[in-house]
Amino acid sequence: FVDASGGFKLLNVAAGKYTAVVKPLPDNGYVKTVQVDGVTAAEGVVDFTRGARGSRLKIVASTGAAQMSGKVLDKDGQALAGSIAFVWLMADSKELKEESMIPVEPDGSYSRKGIRPGKYRVFAMDLMHFAGLGTIRGNDLSDVFARGEEVEFKEGDKLTKDIKILEKEAAHDKK
Repeated sequence: FVDASGGFKLLNVAAGKYTAVVKPLPDNGYVKTVQVDGVTAAEGVVDFTRGARGSRLKIVASTGAAQMSGKVLDKDGQALAGSIAFVWLMADSKELKEESMIPVEPDGSYSRKGIRPGKYRVFAMDLMHFAGLGTIRGNDLSDVFARGEEVEFKEGDKLTKDIKILEKEAAHDKK
């Protein structure tokens, strides 16, 4: 629990690595920085494998998250309908996270709020179309990640972007 001054205390922390999470956050909120004893923790992962006794954890949240919305389009440029599709917004092809996947609604629309500023690749796939391809190996989407369009979000950005669904052939195309 967080006190009135924004402070918190964690007791009896077992040795290990932890990802700092702040919940609930408003739609425009994200974790901006995480520091342990004044050192920034990459990707918000704190390393307490040697214990946490006496460590000072500082988490800074911001209400400047970006947001993105639009339509997913089929090969003919029409809104995708009746598919099991996702828009993928990823900073790294080998780090598939739950928040990387944005479900596509039945009318072909998608929307994501609370996006941490930074550079990403964005692409859309119909999961039934790609089934059995071996395109997704574990959490590695390198083959399709490279085909995605690079987007960069700054604090408070509101991007509207239509995305064409990746075709099966395009996933393995090497230019």
